Amino acid sequence: MDTQAGTAHALPVMDPSAYATMGQSVPAWTYFENFALKANVFHVRGTHTFRAGIDARDHRRDDGAFGNPNGLFNFTNALTRREEDCLTAGARNLGLSWAAFTMGLPANSNVATNATYAFNNPYLGWHGQDTWLVTPKLTLTLGLRMEYEFGMKERYNRYDVGFNPAAMLPITALAEAAYAQNPVPELSPSAFSVWAVPFMWARTNWARDIPRAS
Repeated sequence: MDTQAGTAHALPVMDPSAYATMGQSVPAWTYFENFALKANVFHVRGTHTFRAGIDARDHRRDDGAFGNPNGLFNFTNALTRREEDCLTAGARNLGLSWAAFTMGLPANSNVATNATYAFNNPYLGWHGQDTWLVTPKLTLTLGLRMEYEFGMKERYNRYDVGFNPAAMLPITALAEAAYAQNPVPELSPSAFSVWAVPFMWARTNWARDIPRAS
């Protein structure tokens, strides 16, 4: 259990039915950080006023919801009652669930294995502008602004999202072989391929062991 929990230690949750629960889940945490850098310059030359600037930002979010890495154990009368149908008088949880707890016989248990995630979303914008005083009664303002948002990234590559046409599924070879035996006229077997559209799954470390975000 200590190896399973890592640094997220807590007393295992013991839940005897009809009694107060002992222990607690590891508290979740969320950190937000916003970084921004802005710079603007201008230059007056004759009837022209030139302006330019940049705007760079990085929005970050780190999150961890460990749940019960030390385990959650439920104790009932399932293993201590006399009759299986529970119709016998007194075959309730009170007392019997506590007996199961003292003997270490949980009716069911589970252990949470949740990874943390560390997202960031960089953004960059810039602009240039020329305010031209053509005549005392006519002013032209010409400018251009461009923005680019890089999209969310996970610091340790634990973010699975988007479309990957090169993904190989366990059924790829079988599906392509089955289609080759009975193809439709509109699609040749050489053009048939199996694709996958993965969904976002940030809390489970499916790739490899990666240290939690700090």
